[in-house]
Amino acid sequence: MQNLFYIRQLFTLIFTMFFLHIAAPAIGICDDAVYKEEFDIILQQLDKVTERIENIEDRQGIRHKEDTPEEAIDILEEEMEEFVDILDEVEKKSIMDQLEFRAELRTRLDWYDFKGHNTIPFTGITSGNHKHEIIYALPTNRLRLNLHTQVGSWLRFHSRLSMTHIWADDDYPIYPELNLINESRIESDISLKVERVYADIFFEPVENLPIAFTFGRLPTTDGFPTNLREDSARKSTYPSMAYDIESDGLGLSIDVSHFTRLKNSAYRLVYIRRCEDMESVSFGKQLSHKKGVYRLDDLRSSNLEIYISQFETLLPGIFHDTLFLVNLVYIPNVPPQDMRYSDDAYPFYYDDSGLLFIEKPESIGTGWKTSVYLESKNFLNLHIDAFLGVGYMESTAKGALKFMINPTALGLMGEPVLARDAYKKYESHLDDYPNAVPVLKQLQAAPPAIGLINNDGVSNRNAHAFHLGGRFQMPFPQINNPKVGIEYNYGSQYWLGFSEASEDPLHKLSNRGSTWDIYYIQPVNQYLTFRMGYTDMKKDYDHGLSFYFGRPNPVDHHILNMYFLMDARF
Repeated sequence: MQNLFYIRQLFTLIFTMFFLHIAAPAIGICDDAVYKEEFDIILQQLDKVTERIENIEDRQGIRHKEDTPEEAIDILEEEMEEFVDILDEVEKKSIMDQLEFRAELRTRLDWYDFKGHNTIPFTGITSGNHKHEIIYALPTNRLRLNLHTQVGSWLRFHSRLSMTHIWADDDYPIYPELNLINESRIESDISLKVERVYADIFFEPVENLPIAFTFGRLPTTDGFPTNLREDSARKSTYPSMAYDIESDGLGLSIDVSHFTRLKNSAYRLVYIRRCEDMESVSFGKQLSHKKGVYRLDDLRSSNLEIYISQFETLLPGIFHDTLFLVNLVYIPNVPPQDMRYSDDAYPFYYDDSGLLFIEKPESIGTGWKTSVYLESKNFLNLHIDAFLGVGYMESTAKGALKFMINPTALGLMGEPVLARDAYKKYESHLDDYPNAVPVLKQLQAAPPAIGLINNDGVSNRNAHAFHLGGRFQMPFPQINNPKVGIEYNYGSQYWLGFSEASEDPLHKLSNRGSTWDIYYIQPVNQYLTFRMGYTDMKKDYDHGLSFYFGRPNPVDHHILNMYFLMDARF
């Protein structure tokens, strides 16, 4: 019996340690992860197991001499396994109760009207007649599956799977319209793509200084003021005019309210890195069926690193519902674009004659952009939500990707020159080199030097933009208080909007020109909302070669977009 007593004490110690190991993260550290009723279940099961242990002497003839301590241990092991199963079920239930799963379905109809001229590539020179193109009622479906779970007060997990698809379409855009910065936000196939998936880890290394560490595919889409137009809660950390692109990285958020004495004050620091594989597909071309291979050869561009710093707070006094935010985006080095698979540039990478070649710097420049954003909800109790965003950016050139010709390969004298400029340079001497004339004329269509928002590799740029607007809630409770809103934004010639993944199909905050946008929101109930809107966009400059590569050239594009959409959220 003394052996049985020690066995009971040993079991009690093991059980206590096991219980603390399982429950401490959920109860001691994360007191919101296990509800009271679940804790009561554990206590009830503990009482039952304790009662069973106390009655072991009377079970299976334990009180008789023939039962050994080993047999008693076997019985205790069975009891412990049973209790472990119970704990597993309780822990699973506590986590599942914290799991929030939501779905969103949007059906949208768009009418587009385009007027303007085509331009000769890499120039602002118009070509052809004035174009007028119309698209009637283009239908799209967008499905989102949102998953959120709070394992405890110290750990949260978020994800969003997204699909956007034109009705019954089997064709979809490729690079540069669709790539890793907006692949789940642009109309494509019917596969679900991971738009965001990230975890937040909360800790407090210093008293009154809570910190959240975030990693994964970050919530960098649907930035302010998308929440007003979408009639939803805040869905992103940043203003759309600062950064609205799908991205992977690490983030640190620090609650500094204790030090600023202002409500919801926070400082954020984010590191984003773009690592492109390009082993399988580049410029929309299938290069290989290999998957999962990451490479950087002599011709490939280096990785792109982006740093984002942001301070935000609610203002005091009568502006207590006004959010003030300052954002800084910094890119220390922009690698040149890899164009070896472009039809225009391919010969310059793989010419064995010695006539064509490229000059490729390690970096074409650095850049930074700062944005200041204000948003006020129910301003002065007037049922008006208003916002104002202002942005300014500068870039410093360090070089450009150049497509060169070696004139000596044609018998001409002189140093290498840009291929597109060779004919002009040697035009007065071509009577003596008739065989070179066809080649040099053809090379006039070669790409220009491609730098950071320039075509020379030496020009520094600066740009500005602003975005303002508001939304008014109409006092008609009988029709669920509909809302009407208006927005205006403008971007100068060299503006980099970084908003290629916005929910707006025209990506208006990347526009180098002006845009008016009006909309009407009609809530039906908490699950269904209708919205109709009208966008008037004038593009004064194009996007260069792509994104921030090349000089933006003048265009005369005028785009009208009228739309109607239905949002079901459940």
